[in-house]
Amino acid sequence: MILLAVTIAYSSFGQADKIPGFRDIEWGSKLDSTYLDGAKVVFESAKTPKDPRAYVIKGDKMSIGNAVLSNVYYTFNEEGRFYKVTAIGSKKGLTDINFILRHKFGDALSTTSEGGVRMKEWAIGKVRFTLLNPNDSSDFTLLIISDWNAIEAYRKNTSVKDF
Repeated sequence: MILLAVTIAYSSFGQADKIPGFRDIEWGSKLDSTYLDGAKVVFESAKTPKDPRAYVIKGDKMSIGNAVLSNVYYTFNEEGRFYKVTAIGSKKGLTDINFILRHKFGDALSTTSEGGVRMKEWAIGKVRFTLLNPNDSSDFTLLIISDWNAIEAYRKNTSVKDF
């Protein structure tokens, strides 16, 4: 019975590797020491949203597939570790981003509408994709949030060598 529980827990955490990061920046990367293609990534503080831990990359690609984006924010936790992306784009790209998410991950796990906002969610391992489509806005928002802290705690706790 214990072996079954451990196997189930391991397989669910193992799925997190299916989405190891965003644009080759791995979940848990450090704000001050992230490299792509041998060059240090320079994150600049974002003016909006008013989150002191949100950053942008100057010259970042402003699209996902054919969906044109106006902003891509990279958010780091209290320890300066990468865990969240907020991508904002014109509703003209909503059909494209919906297609991309369905093609890659299948049908959304949930579709809700509350307070004038339609929301679809996908969960892939320990990464959650939330597509927000507010009725009163000309933009959509895609949130990609990794539970990197839980994944790291699991890895540390399963590799204990103290006993």
